[in-house]
Amino acid sequence: MSYLYPQCANYRNRCNHCNYRLLRPAGFTLLEVLLVLAIMAALAAVLLPQVMSGRDHYQLTRNVRDVASAMRMTRALAIKAQTDKTIQFNMDNKTFQVDGEKTRTIDEEINLEVLTAESEISEDGNRAGVRFYADGASTGGRVTLTLADDKRAIDVVWMTGQINILDNPDNQ
Repeated sequence: MSYLYPQCANYRNRCNHCNYRLLRPAGFTLLEVLLVLAIMAALAAVLLPQVMSGRDHYQLTRNVRDVASAMRMTRALAIKAQTDKTIQFNMDNKTFQVDGEKTRTIDEEINLEVLTAESEISEDGNRAGVRFYADGASTGGRVTLTLADDKRAIDVVWMTGQINILDNPDNQ
């Protein structure tokens, strides 16, 4: 394998005949590769904790939106059918279900609390619900979901049945 330009046959570092430098074979040195790997490892060590904490935030947000959506659907069904509809929360297995619909699960890392009318809590305290009436009103209440230090709540206004997501429920 010749490292010289084709027109030159001199094998020194610099060709005196045509003043071309010798060509190096293509590629990276071991030192260059190790330096790039060290920089990538340092960036990963700095950015990984931030990315993982963001993951918890989005996991909690997704669960809060699922519950709020189910509550809004329950209210709409009650108005449409002109009859009472209830969304039930099972505290033991962290599930919720709208009357006649499939049961949905809240991620097991998330803590679930339901504050509602006493008439909507089962005798064993395992199940609690929010009832929506045919006119759109409800029994009212608050469902709070907590993951690590992040806390969100879904408020249900008893008079109107309006559902509000609270990002910082302790201050409201």
